[in-house]
Amino acid sequence: LFINRLATVAQQVGAEYDLYPSVIIAQAALESDWGNSRLGRAPFHNLFGVKGYFAGQTTSQVTGEYQDGRHLMIVDNFRRYQNDYEALQDYAQTLQAPLYRGVHRQNAPTYRQATHALQGRYATDPQYEQKLNQLIEGYQLTRYDHQPRQSESGHQSPVKVKVTESQVPKSMRPKPAHRKAGHHHFPTIISIAGGAGSAGLIELGRRIFFK
Repeated sequence: LFINRLATVAQQVGAEYDLYPSVIIAQAALESDWGNSRLGRAPFHNLFGVKGYFAGQTTSQVTGEYQDGRHLMIVDNFRRYQNDYEALQDYAQTLQAPLYRGVHRQNAPTYRQATHALQGRYATDPQYEQKLNQLIEGYQLTRYDHQPRQSESGHQSPVKVKVTESQVPKSMRPKPAHRKAGHHHFPTIISIAGGAGSAGLIELGRRIFFK
């Protein structure tokens, strides 16, 4: 299952970058349609629909975008990762930008404050914060926010909680904020970066703060 797939790596990345694992998992689920988007699956592992290149790797995909109020179908390059850890680490490095200061645990005492800090910055969907909170609460993702315990060998031992999607009623399963390349459903929100949803925003953040 998707949550179990990401739980350990989300805790690892969360500890490394001072982020809530619950928010990482919820965003990945929302952005990749529970890992079912073409980009979210192997061999791409692009769980956040980030455009561009990663370590020289990319994949060209057909995607829908809004430009000047018009919906267009274009071919664009999306980052390609070797595994989920690379995808989550790249995402976490993007959140190091000052724009996302409020997402970090040292500045956000609760996960709700972290999701609030993402609203209007990471995605333009007016319900983005609400959708993330519903996922976190519905699937009890805060259980993964406990700091990983140290094992006798000195390695971090993540908190493991078995939670399945089937345990939550369908009415509590928010639909993704938008669809990524490879889907027949196209984004319904307009990115301030000119791209589709948060994929454009995250790339804009990189251009401003990391180039």
